[in-house]
Amino acid sequence: MHAKALEEDPSVFDYDGVVDNTKEERKMAKQDEKLKRESRYITQIMHHTKGREREQNVRDSRFATSAACSGAAPPLTHSPGLGRAWLADHLREAVA
Repeated sequence: MHAKALEEDPSVFDYDGVVDNTKEERKMAKQDEKLKRESRYITQIMHHTKGREREQNVRDSRFATSAACSGAAPPLTHSPGLGRAWLADHLREAVA
């Protein structure tokens, strides 16, 4: 039986070779995964940042409309280097 199996397939009892091949395949798969890996949370952060920017724009426009109707001073605008706009720019640079 042992001789017959060796005649059909000479590598039938080559356990070390099979284990080595399996380890190499796993190692290659890990390396490929590392190359494909992207930041886990940056897309979620960018999505939520855009949502907060939209909400802030809606609040500003409502405040501007109510201020214009009441004759009050216009709302303050955000500084270009501070706040949400700065965070969004900073996150875009981190992704690139």
